[in-house]
Amino acid sequence: MNTFTMSEEQARAQTDLTRAIASAIRMGQAVACVEEPARWEVENDPDAKRKCLACPVLQLCRTYAGTGLVRHGTLAGLDMEEWTAKRRRKIRTDTRRVAA
Repeated sequence: MNTFTMSEEQARAQTDLTRAIASAIRMGQAVACVEEPARWEVENDPDAKRKCLACPVLQLCRTYAGTGLVRHGTLAGLDMEEWTAKRRRKIRTDTRRVAA
């Protein structure tokens, strides 16, 4: 049996995003990754990235993506290579702030 553990931050971000997606769908708004999920499983799909930028839940998706919970595909307009680079830059910046 595999065990999977989420941090409180990850769980909160996932819950907030899931609720926002459900709300957007109830209001008739398009959430492209829900409509065609296979497209977001691949890396570097320019059309998926473009559709993300028009998504009504983009900001919450960025928060969720920033937790590092998902490690493949396209999320919040970036692929995982781009998210990894973004997280590394944030860690370096945070480290510099603590050292200052």
